[in-house]
Order: sequence, then structure tokens, then C-alpha cells
Amino acid sequence: MVGDEAEYRVGGGLISVLRDPIVKAMAAQKEFEERDEKEEEEELQQEWEEEEARVRERIERAELEAAEQEAKQIEEAGNKILIDSNEVDHKKEPMKA
Repeated sequence: MVGDEAEYRVGGGLISVLRDPIVKAMAAQKEFEERDEKEEEEELQQEWEEEEARVRERIERAELEAAEQEAKQIEEAGNKILIDSNEVDHKKEPMKA
């Protein structure tokens, strides 16, 4: 692939004609590799962001379920207090004959 320009002109420049595309391809190879690396990094970044979104969604869902369960427990406790209070009030009423 290397040599002096006079050697490339031998045979009417055939060597130069054959060499030039190879040299250009070799020069472009680094650019292609950099582009591939950049695309791979972008794909990894997108996958990471999607996974983060899924994790946030699961956390939000778990927090919502916990809040709903806590509200249900509070409601049940309130109902129990109300029932107990009604029973106490009922016992305080004088019995009518």
C-alpha cells in the first residue's frame, strides 16, 4: 500500500487506480468505527433511560398501592371506632320497659 509515486504510475497508473479505493476505504474505516461507537452509546443511553422510566413507574405504582392500603386501614380503623362508639352510646341509654 505504500511506495513512491513513480511506482504507482507504472502500467499507465493501474496500481494507483487499484490502490486509491483501498486507501480511501482505510481512511473511512476509522470514521465508520467512530460512528458505530456513537450509535452504540446512544442505544445504551436510550436503553438506560427506558429502564429508569420502568423503575420509576414501578416505584410510583408501589407507592400508590401503599397509599391505598394505608387509606383502607385508616378507614377500617375509623369504622371500628365508630362501631365501638355506637355500642358504648347504646349501652348508656336507659332501658325502656
